[in-house]
Amino acid sequence: MKIVLMAVAFVLSPYVCAVDVPIKIRGEIIIPACTGVADPVEFNEVDFYSVTGGNHHWVPRLIMFDCPYGTTIPKVRLSGVQGYDAFSVKTTKFAEGLSVLIEMYRDGSSDVIALNSGYWDVSKYVTRSGVWSALHTRFGLYHDPSKKLEPGPFSAAVNVGMSYD
Repeated sequence: MKIVLMAVAFVLSPYVCAVDVPIKIRGEIIIPACTGVADPVEFNEVDFYSVTGGNHHWVPRLIMFDCPYGTTIPKVRLSGVQGYDAFSVKTTKFAEGLSVLIEMYRDGSSDVIALNSGYWDVSKYVTRSGVWSALHTRFGLYHDPSKKLEPGPFSAAVNVGMSYD
């Protein structure tokens, strides 16, 4: 009888069915990436002589970025296929010497950023309104005078990325 009572007490004990289950807890705190909006840069019909002899036919462009946590230093990265030099983008008329120059430009001040060279501080070229950041840029055409440029359409592409430190 004593053995039966001990067995019943053991079975009814709350510690008999207990087990420790380890639970791992994981996560990652992130700062969401900026998203951007940019209209195409339209040169339209460009007079041949406005891109030869050192002229560039500049077109200003604001590139808008939504950076919800952008409260520190804005940085920009340009990526694309290099044109005439590290500061220009190859066009479909590159064999004829045509490249597109990209400058950060605001209030008469300008800087160039080499393609595919990481992120660069562009604080003086960015204005902010709420979560929106406006990057002030301008695009110009460059013609290598050692090559013969013919009339006709052209296109080019560049990626502009923005982040904040």
